[in-house]
Amino acid sequence: MFEHLVSHHHNLAHAKKTRVKFYGTLLALSAFILLSAFNISRGSISKASDPINDVVVTIFNNPSSDIYQIANKTQQVVVFDFIVKTNVDKVMLNELNISAQGIDDLAILDGIILYHSQTQLGEIDVVDGNLRIKLGNYKLDKGNNYFYLSWPRANNGISEDTFDFSLEQATSAIVSYQGSLFTPAGDFPINSQTLQIIERGQFSAYNNLPKDNFLAVAKEYSLLADFSLTSNGESASIEKVLVYHDSSIADKQHFYLWQGQEIIADAWSSDDGQLIFELNKTTVVKPDHDLSLQLRASLNLGEYNFILADVWAKGFVSGKQFTLSNSSFLSNILVIDNILQFSDQSIVQQLNNGWQTLFKTHIDSLGDARLLLYKLSWSIDDFAVELEDLELWINDQLYDVNLTQSANKIVATFWQEDLKINKEGIDLVLLAKINKLDSDARLQVNLLTDQQIIAEDNSQNNLLWSINGQMYNSHLLPGLPLAPVILE
Repeated sequence: MFEHLVSHHHNLAHAKKTRVKFYGTLLALSAFILLSAFNISRGSISKASDPINDVVVTIFNNPSSDIYQIANKTQQVVVFDFIVKTNVDKVMLNELNISAQGIDDLAILDGIILYHSQTQLGEIDVVDGNLRIKLGNYKLDKGNNYFYLSWPRANNGISEDTFDFSLEQATSAIVSYQGSLFTPAGDFPINSQTLQIIERGQFSAYNNLPKDNFLAVAKEYSLLADFSLTSNGESASIEKVLVYHDSSIADKQHFYLWQGQEIIADAWSSDDGQLIFELNKTTVVKPDHDLSLQLRASLNLGEYNFILADVWAKGFVSGKQFTLSNSSFLSNILVIDNILQFSDQSIVQQLNNGWQTLFKTHIDSLGDARLLLYKLSWSIDDFAVELEDLELWINDQLYDVNLTQSANKIVATFWQEDLKINKEGIDLVLLAKINKLDSDARLQVNLLTDQQIIAEDNSQNNLLWSINGQMYNSHLLPGLPLAPVILE
């Protein structure tokens, strides 16, 4: 309403100024939009050009702490192995620098080769006491890539007693992806197993029996010893095995050496206590395959000790004979007329309320005489279970026996009426009336054995039996302990 108070010239100037502000604002807004779009685009390009952030390469291995022995002149020895793991394809391994400790002159490693699985790789140079392996741009597979150094022929020119190889640090491996170098992860240094070159192989032995002192039955063909031989350094062919026996019985007795289901040698006892087994077939022991052997015989009454004294063999690599590094005790055996024998009939079954089998076995006399059984004991390991009542059944009939339960132990005693065990044997079953207190209830039952010779106090023995008035516990019985019974 006041337009008439303002000059026409002023109105034109004001309109022009307003238009300038409008166009300026519009221009600034356009520039902001363009700049934002450029920044967004540049960010996408920047991210695409830096994919290395998503690449993970890890180097690792799991060497044994034992010294790996190699017979001199062994061919194609793997002295170092490791794994390069990638999470993407097309990662490149460009170079490796492997350190060798314990070797003064790396020239003795002449001809050593790096393999990726079965593929031979790279050129190996000696630089500053290291093995430098140039690989160019060797493409790795996604996942685990297995590498190993193979020595064509072991050389005893090693200056130290032992030697090993390693990737000392992350920079020992040069890795790239799409032209960008980066550092692999790993628990550095990554070491090989320690190696040792020996002039000839050697044997070591260990006992396979769960216990090395036990009872055997007179004039019954029995297992006397079970042992394994391990060859260190090279494979070898066994020629002879020497076992010493110490016995008060002077009678000549015939012994047999078994491998699996086959007799490979036999020997007669001698006055000097030597059993010399000369093998009648080629029997090979390899460093990565232990050889299991068994000693069997039918013995007269008496007590016997058996010791693995020596083994003679010829090495395939060295061509030299080598022997057992140390003698090994095999067994102490008391041979009597009869022994008690348990058959393992362990069960794993569902735990239910009501009457249920806790334990069952077949017990017989190994030998012709009749044995007497006085006591059996079981351990009970339970969770959320109550045993309300107990019964013992023999040959499918309820047996009148004194059954007691205290804490986590059940004891059956047969003092009032001896339980007679003959060659045919008996089937024995322990039953319990069970009350489950929880849905996760479980129960484990073990036939208890004795860890030492018979105690004068009968309450200290878990299992008691006799032959011809001589009392024994379970300490020397072979075949024990039995596997546990598990109910859940």
